[in-house]
Amino acid sequence: MSVVLCYGDSNTHGYIAGTGARYPFDIRWTGVLQNQLGSGVRVIEEGLSGRTTTFDVPGRAGRNGAAFLPICLESHSPIDVLVLMLGTNDVLQKTSLTVQGAASGVSSLINIVKETCAHLALTMPNVLLVAPPQVADLEVANELGNSLSNVKTYDFSTQYRHIADVHNCKFLDASKLVHPSKIDGIHLDEDAHKKLGIEIARMTESLF
Repeated sequence: MSVVLCYGDSNTHGYIAGTGARYPFDIRWTGVLQNQLGSGVRVIEEGLSGRTTTFDVPGRAGRNGAAFLPICLESHSPIDVLVLMLGTNDVLQKTSLTVQGAASGVSSLINIVKETCAHLALTMPNVLLVAPPQVADLEVANELGNSLSNVKTYDFSTQYRHIADVHNCKFLDASKLVHPSKIDGIHLDEDAHKKLGIEIARMTESLF
């Protein structure tokens, strides 16, 4: 059975804007992905609200994506495809960090994948790097206390595409496909989860 590991933040976890609840599995993009790929593929969700690429979040344990990733890779090995969608919390939680800094963080994560697999003699998964969707309404997001400073989230696409080229990874620009809910300007609604799951399934099928 092929294995797809989805490593991300609240939009991978399925956070519902405005309520803090979680979408059911079949609604989350990971569940849509599982349904599209069928029973011959196992989709593993590793989505955590507040997860960053490479730094700790004060008062929120375990949010450093770089710290947990090697453990996750070993725990779920062998992994055929790694879908990586992180970076939004880097600019939300750490106002001094730019989108370029978030891109540097995901580059570090891909290097961690390479180093961990080499060190532990694990199968190196194919990586699909997903640039997070742009924040739909900065004013709404700021009103809810999510300080985005002067970061232009639409730059995720350009920076992440470069990182994908450097590492020879598959790339998906989520901002061309979906937009966050207008409730908070950050989290995906049901329709966005469906669109994202279908497109990731299409791209993932070519990576097995």
